[in-house]
Amino acid sequence: MANRETWGKLGHLTESENETLEKFKGVFQDFKKTALSEVNDDYLKPTEGPETDAFLLRFLRARNFNLTKSTKLLEEAHQMRQKYSANKIYEKNGLVLLKHPGA
Repeated sequence: MANRETWGKLGHLTESENETLEKFKGVFQDFKKTALSEVNDDYLKPTEGPETDAFLLRFLRARNFNLTKSTKLLEEAHQMRQKYSANKIYEKNGLVLLKHPGA
């Protein structure tokens, strides 16, 4: 296993971790088509490319590259963000604020 600072990070993945990442990308594409089709949540709609890989790797690392557990964590993160309207929360001058519906 790589050292703690590079483990599971882009450019430092084992062959097995890379394979799991590629499978998780497919899972995420399916997830975007179903769960995210009507949601405006930029957190769960990363762009293509390295940002997507880095985003997905956070879930994979959190669950030790277990695809099933990482998928569940992704779904739970999405549900939590919907429940608490996290896409409407932002920070300004060190204060955490909620966007006004008319803003």
